Amino acid sequence: MSTQSTHIRSAPPLRRSPELKIYRVGTPYPYVDSSAIAESAASAACAFLTAHYRIANGRIQRFNQRWLSQRIQQGSAWANLLDPYLMDLGVPFEPAENGTYASFVPGVAYLPSSLEEVLSLLAEVGPVLLCLPWSDVYNHQSRANGWDWIGPDGRDSRATYATRSKVVLLKGVAHKFNGVRVHDGARPDLWMPFAEIDHAFRNGALAFSAEYV
Repeated sequence: MSTQSTHIRSAPPLRRSPELKIYRVGTPYPYVDSSAIAESAASAACAFLTAHYRIANGRIQRFNQRWLSQRIQQGSAWANLLDPYLMDLGVPFEPAENGTYASFVPGVAYLPSSLEEVLSLLAEVGPVLLCLPWSDVYNHQSRANGWDWIGPDGRDSRATYATRSKVVLLKGVAHKFNGVRVHDGARPDLWMPFAEIDHAFRNGALAFSAEYV
């Protein structure tokens, strides 16, 4: 169990706007129940940890998704995920050892609250976890400018209404067509337009990123 103290900071100022930047995660973490926020939170969190472990250590390390999902309660999954597992105790490596935690916890945590802060973190720090109002139309996908996008209408599906919450991993950014790369645990990675992320924050989305050493 880690005794490291995590410092919470605001997102750094954006110093560059990458035309295309995608972080590598490794083997996908699928979720079991697509309607359960706890499942999507555990899937996205383990992918998040794997990506940041790769940034910090230069190699792949998988984390125990089943162990984490069993400890996140339905309905309060986001709060239970951040405190204690992402910011204090850590998540065991895979497979889990009874009674032990991985010591991979952040030195600096970020809680972005806007599209601009998310883009800054994607450019400067690494992948971002996003808990957003999830509409059923996001389960569809379409093509726009030769790329696969979330939603049935390419890069514009803002006239939709959320039916539940879901946690996804934002693992890349492309300023050349104003989109973020989304890992949702169910499909190959898709793009989502900046406008959808901005819309999500206006409707209560929560986000997290961190720096690890």
